[in-house]
Amino acid sequence: MTAWRRRILLAGVAAAAMTPAACGGSEGESGSPEPATTPAAAEEAAATATPAATEEPAAALGLGDATSLEGLEDVQVEVAILEVEDPMTPSSRERARAGRRFVGVHARFTNEGAKKYDDAVLNGSHLVTDPPKAANPSIVLYGRCRSKPLVPLKIAPGKSKKVCLPFQVKKKAAVKGFEFRTNSGYGDETGRWSFE
Repeated sequence: MTAWRRRILLAGVAAAAMTPAACGGSEGESGSPEPATTPAAAEEAAATATPAATEEPAAALGLGDATSLEGLEDVQVEVAILEVEDPMTPSSRERARAGRRFVGVHARFTNEGAKKYDDAVLNGSHLVTDPPKAANPSIVLYGRCRSKPLVPLKIAPGKSKKVCLPFQVKKKAAVKGFEFRTNSGYGDETGRWSFE
C-alpha cells in the first residue's frame, strides 16, 4: 500500500471514531430510555409530591345537629333534627293502625338558597328502624304533629320553619335514626342522624 493511501485510510478511521452517532440525535431524542432517576432525586420528588386527596366519612349527626343539603334546581337547605317524640301521643280523634304507634320527628328547616324552598318533605323523610322498614310516613290531621303543613313545606330565602314529621312504627321496632333528602326524596345529598 502506498504512503498516501495509508494516510487517507488512517484519517478515515480516526474521523469515524471521533464523529458522534449520526442521524439519530441524542439518546433521548432517538426514543431510547432516559437514565433512571438517582436515589437522591427520587427521595426529593417524594418529599415534595402533593399527597392524594382522601375523602373522610362525614361525622355522625345526632339530636340537635344541623347539616346543609344540596338538592335539584339550586335547592340549598339546612336541616336540624331537634327532638324525637316516641311514642307520640295522638289526638283523641286519631289512632294508629293495629300493631303500630305514632312517632314524631321534630325538625327545623332553613332555606339557604336564593329562591323559595317548596318541597313535600315527608316524601323525602325516612325513619331508620330495627328491624328495617318498620316505619312509614303518616297523615296526621290534629295535634302538634300535623302533616298538612308539610304538603308542601314552603320557606322564603333566609327564613326557617319548625315542623313535626309524623310516622307510624311497628310497636316492637326500635327507632335508630332518621334520613332526609330534598326534592321529595330525589335530591343530590342525604342527611343522616343517629339516635343511638
